Amino acid sequence: MNIDVKEIMRKERWNYKNAKAYERYMKIFHKAERDFWIETISKTKAKRVLDVGAGTGFLSEIALKLGCEVFALDISESMLKIAEEKLKNFKGFTSVVGDAENLPFKDEYFDLVMSRFVLWTLPNPSKMLSECLRVLKPNGYLLLANGESKDGNVFSRIITNIVDIIVGWRLPTWRKVYKKFDSHLPKWKQDRVVDELEKLGTEIENIIDLLKLEGLLYKILLPYSWHPYCIVGRKRK
Repeated sequence: MNIDVKEIMRKERWNYKNAKAYERYMKIFHKAERDFWIETISKTKAKRVLDVGAGTGFLSEIALKLGCEVFALDISESMLKIAEEKLKNFKGFTSVVGDAENLPFKDEYFDLVMSRFVLWTLPNPSKMLSECLRVLKPNGYLLLANGESKDGNVFSRIITNIVDIIVGWRLPTWRKVYKKFDSHLPKWKQDRVVDELEKLGTEIENIIDLLKLEGLLYKILLPYSWHPYCIVGRKRK
């Protein structure tokens, strides 16, 4: 059966209710990770930045505070609506409704392309990586955060459901949407992502285990099914 994964993502996965829940999660669980992004983005010395799959603006806000011009792209209007409201007082912020696999920008336009947990959601991850390298200037930086899923036990799933209710203000039944498209996602392992980036002309400088950078509350309640990492690379001249 053929399905439109992106349309399900846009309308059902990242509708306005889930976008608001996502923003609450970001404020509560990812404060410790923020320092990593501040330091890493700052080191790139980028002026013009593309945030692919910007969501509610977690990375975009950091880059804006560092003085970057930021283009925030996301397929979900609901996610971008929250980002626009949150970042409306920043100069140099542009939100763009668009597809990570078909970026609406000219070649070699950005000093830095960054993306946080978008690649695993795509039916054709190679297209996103190719597009990111296309719009990146030679010697520009790519910061690509992704993750690998793991099976959790019954206790951990119960805890996660409780967190959904308390923090997300939603019933755990919303997760059924995953069943519609989960089997259609290739979910590349880290080695496959690295191999593809190198083939596309990326020099891998570092791979960081983001789980080690998360706060204690996150490590207690949420990590059972997701191991996040970030690839730091540069486009070869």
